[in-house]
Amino acid sequence: MIKRFAILLTTACLISAAVSKQPSASGLGARSQQSASAGSSKDVVATGVANYRNGDYEQAYAAFQQLLQLQDGVVAPEIRMNAALCALRLLHSRDAEALVTTLVDDGEWSAQATFLLGMAASQQAERAVAAASLTDAEPMAWMMATRAIRTAELHFRMVVKLAPEWPEASRNLERILHQKAAIAAARDAANHHNHAGLCEASEVECRPHAQRHH
Repeated sequence: MIKRFAILLTTACLISAAVSKQPSASGLGARSQQSASAGSSKDVVATGVANYRNGDYEQAYAAFQQLLQLQDGVVAPEIRMNAALCALRLLHSRDAEALVTTLVDDGEWSAQATFLLGMAASQQAERAVAAASLTDAEPMAWMMATRAIRTAELHFRMVVKLAPEWPEASRNLERILHQKAAIAAARDAANHHNHAGLCEASEVECRPHAQRHH
């Protein structure tokens, strides 16, 4: 669960990481500009962390997005991770994926980034299930839900492999397996219901089907 994952770092660590990633510059004027930029980053990070802890995820996300722009492409992984956490709180799973995908191959951040990718896939599965449950659901909705939950399972299995001592990894893998089973049961029930409806609508079409099972 995201609430157990919590904000990744303390305010002090985030500020340190953000400042250390500022673009290098030479000359007195450039150093003064860099100092001002670092000070601005400190303020933005502090605002983002405070808003997150207060449950104001929209403002927290906006703060981290601002910091991503301030850093001009040289973004500390901590900032990407915290922005992704905010995005997940807001159910912006695609945005969260985009923020952390590049960190999957980073040995230091691979487990955490993959964890968040698993959370994003889980959210997508939940949305697909909700869409599939509608009376006018798209025919592919259940397939999308199944695909998303399988993706989440693969991500969390990788997290368990990368960080076997991390209890959140195994707990969330177990949660995903339960979710996967629930989706399969709901899909099968929906398919049975749809088939029963077709039988009631056309007894003539159903007789050959019934005969094949006798």
